[in-house]
Amino acid sequence: LKLNSQGTALIYTTYLGGGTADGARGLAVDSAGNAYVTGITYSADFPTTVGAYRRTFGSSDAFVSKLDAAGTSLVYSTFLGATSGNDIALRSNTEVYVTGSASSGFFTTPNAIRAAPQKFGDAYVVRLNAAGTGIMYATCLGGSDNDGGNAVAVDPADGVYVAGITLSNDFATSADGLQRNPSGGTNGDSFLARIAEGTPVTGFVTLSAASFSDDQTVAPGSIASGFGENLATRLERADSALLPTTLGGATVRVQDSAGAEYALQLFFVSPAQINFLVPEAAHRGLGRVSVLNGDTTVAAGWIQVETVAPALFSQSGDGKGAAAVAVRVAADGTQSVVPVATCGTAPGSCIATPIDLGDTNEQVILLLYGTAIRGRTALDKVRVQIGGTDAEVQYAGAQGEYLGLDQMNVKLPRALASRGEVVIALTVEGKAANLVKIGVR
Repeated sequence: LKLNSQGTALIYTTYLGGGTADGARGLAVDSAGNAYVTGITYSADFPTTVGAYRRTFGSSDAFVSKLDAAGTSLVYSTFLGATSGNDIALRSNTEVYVTGSASSGFFTTPNAIRAAPQKFGDAYVVRLNAAGTGIMYATCLGGSDNDGGNAVAVDPADGVYVAGITLSNDFATSADGLQRNPSGGTNGDSFLARIAEGTPVTGFVTLSAASFSDDQTVAPGSIASGFGENLATRLERADSALLPTTLGGATVRVQDSAGAEYALQLFFVSPAQINFLVPEAAHRGLGRVSVLNGDTTVAAGWIQVETVAPALFSQSGDGKGAAAVAVRVAADGTQSVVPVATCGTAPGSCIATPIDLGDTNEQVILLLYGTAIRGRTALDKVRVQIGGTDAEVQYAGAQGEYLGLDQMNVKLPRALASRGEVVIALTVEGKAANLVKIGVR
């Protein structure tokens, strides 16, 4: 809630949470009156915003939410992948620092003091960028036992201060620290640490290259797109079927949920976007992705790998027209291509061409192209509805010629004749893909 300066009247009051338990633990306000809140949530439906750093929920999670000065809308809201957010501070009125407790699933940046929390949990510090779309710095702090951060403050000139509690007898202290040895008490000791961050990295957000879906999930063997800043020195495309692992000066590395590391094969790089192939061997779960120029890490983020994460390409990259080919099969088995779209030379110029279903003794098979579909367990786990009508799926798997590309062969129902523009809805293993459209006459 927000009160007036005299404390005599409410300016606004609002809930912030989901369907289970939520609790705010830290609050900061910038000069424009925007409020920054951190805490802990047990709600999978806790509100997050499009493009936020992390929208995938664990069994419980720390969150950071920025509310506008009126308290009427979220500027951004994101999970952190930590156990809890206990305090929050601001630098330059825009960048957020959070501390709390972290356990497995919390990801740090490459220049971290401590790369991962120990089994009993660690304190952490996160520096979130001004838009809430990525972390610039993240580290764990602690020893071999349980540790947690309870307070954070920012030195305007340099450094971040963190205070909390430690049960670790080996919590690192500086050579000239006030008290270098633990007291030996059963309830632990307080700690105070000053951190020099070094050069921060920018965030790297991974999405499906087909749908750009904001659920931020991909699948083994699929095509993904990562977004950030200053990722590559130039725009460059791979010029052969054998994809390189370095392109335009950029290399992308992934550490999957099992700890296995991969140098990724790259389709395309630019300063703001990289398209890459998710390794077929990548384990399911949360992994870490880093972008390097030479030996220098310039961006980092996380990647959520699932067995399937169905996504369909569109003709113009806008979801309005399916990236597809139609094949007419005559009664005698001869085949001919049926136009699905007419495209000019300029990007985004494709216009859907209504498909003629032909005579009743003919079939029209629609070849849809997507990614992250091949991991389906059985063909009957793939369902396609076109204009609300179930369509027979004859094949769903790897396209076979292009890495990462999947194909589905779908028989167009004759009930679609003269329907005009219709929507294609795909689900694989119960997971819905983005919607695309075709025209039928």
